Amino acid sequence: EDHPDVPPQFFFLFDLGIAWELEEFCTIFFSGLHHHGGMQVRYKAVRLTSRPFLRLIVLGYPQGHVIRGEDVVAFAALPNKVVLPVGKELRDPTLAHPLAQRPHCTQATFAADGLAILTPYSYFRHISRSVVMLVSDILRQAHPSLIPRFDLDLMLASLTAVIEGKRIRAPPWEVGPGWRGADAQPGADIAQLLKDVFDVSEPAQLSVADLSRLWNSDSVDTTHPYANPAITRALNLRSQARREAPRSIPLRSPVLGEPLQREPLGARRGKPPTRPRICRQARGSAGQDHSEQPSTSEATDTASEEDPSSQSEDDTPEMPAPAESSCPEESPGAEPSIEDDSREDSAPAPDGSALEDGLPSGSSPPNSRCSTPADDPACVSPFEDVDSSDSSSSDGARFQRRRTLALDKVEMTAVRNLVSTAERSNTKSTQLTCQASTTALVALIEAPCSADLLKHALEVSRFVQGGAVLSWSNTANIMLMNMLLWEWIEREAVAAFSNSSHPYHPLSVAVREALGGARPCRSLDAADYLPGFERGVSVVKVNPCGGVVDDRVAIDRLIKALAVFLSFPDVVRYRPRAWYTRELLQRCGPQVLLIPSLSKAANNVSANVLGLHKNAVPTPELR
Repeated sequence: EDHPDVPPQFFFLFDLGIAWELEEFCTIFFSGLHHHGGMQVRYKAVRLTSRPFLRLIVLGYPQGHVIRGEDVVAFAALPNKVVLPVGKELRDPTLAHPLAQRPHCTQATFAADGLAILTPYSYFRHISRSVVMLVSDILRQAHPSLIPRFDLDLMLASLTAVIEGKRIRAPPWEVGPGWRGADAQPGADIAQLLKDVFDVSEPAQLSVADLSRLWNSDSVDTTHPYANPAITRALNLRSQARREAPRSIPLRSPVLGEPLQREPLGARRGKPPTRPRICRQARGSAGQDHSEQPSTSEATDTASEEDPSSQSEDDTPEMPAPAESSCPEESPGAEPSIEDDSREDSAPAPDGSALEDGLPSGSSPPNSRCSTPADDPACVSPFEDVDSSDSSSSDGARFQRRRTLALDKVEMTAVRNLVSTAERSNTKSTQLTCQASTTALVALIEAPCSADLLKHALEVSRFVQGGAVLSWSNTANIMLMNMLLWEWIEREAVAAFSNSSHPYHPLSVAVREALGGARPCRSLDAADYLPGFERGVSVVKVNPCGGVVDDRVAIDRLIKALAVFLSFPDVVRYRPRAWYTRELLQRCGPQVLLIPSLSKAANNVSANVLGLHKNAVPTPELR
């Protein structure tokens, strides 16, 4: 609307003597290296009205491509904040002709070097589809009121190449980003469509949502991109593949039914240990009395050590391997089952041990036990699943307390197997550290709000974050301990919100109030909610999220607050490791944690397991 009572204004370029009249809305593309201004220096407008008025002026300075002479105007935008120029080399026929000699770039490109890795047909197909994607992205940036489209089939058919002596068209693309049929047909009556469907006469009168629907297709009710159901099916298949990809373990291991590569899991120096030697050393480390007369397997081992060529296929260590004849409770060739507890009640072997193959020297088999646990308390794991009828009253009471840990069968088996292996390690410090950490974890689970809460949490956290891993079995224990630690705190957080008598319930209420509050930030002091803390030592700041607080968000924030209070390992790094370990146990069993590559993959679950960016944050949904 014009305002005749508003005095005119001008934009001056003093050095050039140019004045630009400023109307209600105007846009100026201007490159000024000297003075410029919106009005004359000495001009004083005569106000003819007391009403205020606004005048919007947009000054557009040219892009760097234009200033450097590479282009007249930046044509379109490419990903990662890069501008696509159309320079003079593309506009000048003498330079744009295929016979023109002009340098492109010093880097290898697919257009120039693609034939080195692809067949001519695949090379031409990739180029044609890349051209389609580039055109589609450029039209996506055009003004939507024009509803720009292109015919995908016609564009591909317009690209030809000579392959095997015959000129062919580019092959069709079922899921290409373009329009087909009536959506790209010239002469369509859009005015009638606008009137019937949207009750407007011009596309510019549509809302952003309606304009996007019309840009997608004349069939405005369709939910398929470019009105192409094939694209929707392809996207669904891709989404399903991304969800299922983290559930597979791309390893050649016996757990997945494939042969394991011949790499020793035990000693990394010298000659790889053979199975008979492993069994003999395991029996010796357990303090068992054996006959001095070498058995047939020992004689075979001696012969293989003297003559490497005499070592047979069966002497190659595998994990898990069929049981030796010294394990009468298992049939030969039977694979140990982690979910079958009947092995615990079976009769012990004649030599007093229950050996498993594939263990390194100096370590006991996962399911082995001390022959005299009462005489050697260090051999008894805090998680040892012993029968109360075979133990003293104190042992039976301790076992009943262990039953309150809410650990399922797989978890109990994993803890029993791997923790006992670390306790039998040759390194005394590893044994003591593992015992102290498992004892501290039991104390956390049994008394989540005791006076020694912080002490026990620090003990477990130091073990989980231990940088110097002394053995492969200790690595497996670290993964297990980390899993149990985070699953414990997750259970406590869920219980705190649902049970008003839970010791962490006041903290959960404070976290929910802080998330839904209006203040910018609220500080929560551990001394107000947990015993054994001094005021001001451990403080967590909770930022409000606005609106209604979802239970999942509140529980997740409570977990992070407890992790800070109890000095847990970094939640971004170590909590996904716990999810990863749980998936391994449920799908493959505890034996899979002995594979070095799996424990290394836990160092970066985002990149090594989920295939995401290294800085991506995994979520429970990605499991």
